[in-house]
Amino acid sequence: MHPRPAPAPVLLLALALALGACAHSPVPAATAIPGLAGAAHIYTLTDLHPDEKHARLYAANFMDKGLIPVCSEVTLLGYQDGRMTFRVNATEKEYEYLDHDVSGEPFPQHLARYFGPECPRAEIDQLTDSERDAVRLGTVAIGMRRSAVILAMGYPPHRDTPSLALPRWLYWHSRFNSFAIEFDADGEVARFYE
Repeated sequence: MHPRPAPAPVLLLALALALGACAHSPVPAATAIPGLAGAAHIYTLTDLHPDEKHARLYAANFMDKGLIPVCSEVTLLGYQDGRMTFRVNATEKEYEYLDHDVSGEPFPQHLARYFGPECPRAEIDQLTDSERDAVRLGTVAIGMRRSAVILAMGYPPHRDTPSLALPRWLYWHSRFNSFAIEFDADGEVARFYE
């Protein structure tokens, strides 16, 4: 005797569940982020400011108290549904990096601005001594050039600062607390305030 075929609704449900599981399966993070496929090493392209307590970062680039220095070598662990996980090789600490609508850009493109196959050594070598100190501390200081601010603070969220040519960049400490950096005509930090 042959087994009875499953009713069509049962087969459709099984197929939908299988497809749904595939759609939400983790993918290798390096293949999801432009420019990282096949990279032998991956580095942070700016300082990162994680929430150390929860080992978490957001694409809104919240300026939490933690600091992962620019040029830190990392291992990407996974990518799934607006969430990437990575490990800082020097400390072996793992973090999750979550998408956030305030970033104003697709998550893979956002991540490509923060993780790359080479340390941005040329940009670091062009820093002044005071800029180098600020980048080492992950802070902003009067007189810093735009490129140094990006190395120290990361990029301002695109939703609130749609162009890096603007004279005022808006960053966030949290969902409710922002601060601004203003540049003079020479593209140097003139002031910053909460």
